[in-house]
Amino acid sequence: MDNDEFQKFINHISSFSDYLFHLSPFQFTMLGIVLGIISCEALTTNQQNSLGNFLEEVGQILLTYNAHAQTTNAFQYGTMQDQLNILRTQLNQIIQNMKK
Repeated sequence: MDNDEFQKFINHISSFSDYLFHLSPFQFTMLGIVLGIISCEALTTNQQNSLGNFLEEVGQILLTYNAHAQTTNAFQYGTMQDQLNILRTQLNQIIQNMKK
């Protein structure tokens, strides 16, 4: 797969994701049910197991990636809060010195 093909693949995934994220919760769930039932009819048991494990793996990777991103963001937010508190303290000291 060359770079152009990979970019086309990414664009297809992005378009499909946009479609999914504009569905209502009911439609989103129903689509999953329908695709699951169709897959059961169209695939052998081994293919179902393989595809199911693959989708579980993709889901786990998404959860792990985003959990770590939230942790990193929380850490950065905490660091910014610490910096704001230091600036507030310094500003209050400057104001107190100006009043003297």
